[in-house]
Amino acid sequence: MSRLNVDQIYTRTGTGSPAIREMPLFSVSLGSDQTGVAGSTDTKVLFDTVGYNIGSYWDTTNKRYLPTIPGFYQFNVVLRCQVVGGSSNLLRVRLDKNGTEQAASYLQSNTNIFNNSHVTLSYLIYCNGSDYVEALGYIGTGTTTSRSFGAFVATVGGSSFNGFLVRPD
Repeated sequence: MSRLNVDQIYTRTGTGSPAIREMPLFSVSLGSDQTGVAGSTDTKVLFDTVGYNIGSYWDTTNKRYLPTIPGFYQFNVVLRCQVVGGSSNLLRVRLDKNGTEQAASYLQSNTNIFNNSHVTLSYLIYCNGSDYVEALGYIGTGTTTSRSFGAFVATVGGSSFNGFLVRPD
């Protein structure tokens, strides 16, 4: 028989009605462009600007999410790829759990993908309470002379990473 530990989700108010506790949630972005991205190499995205960090599970030093509540988490990544001085034919964003790829999303073209193209990924991952989750990006070599992951720009958008607990274990 299954059992749900409601103490992780609800607390009682003085009137006895349930109140939802703060559930783990984070939202981070790039505060400035991440430059020096090597061509055709998976590179960890160094998200450095915290918008939300409910539960304090975002590791600002290692730039990864460390959820301690076991359960299913929804993760969403948007990666703005900047290719200066040419183009590329392949962009990728991926999610890793404990250094192992869990999911990836590709933007591929038979011709060329130019500056400020976005690639996105949304994926549900089970975390056991001691896992970590990171986002990585990839920009193929093509004719590009400079590669970077882009920070937010009003007319173009930017790179971001967020996630939240969907269902505790």
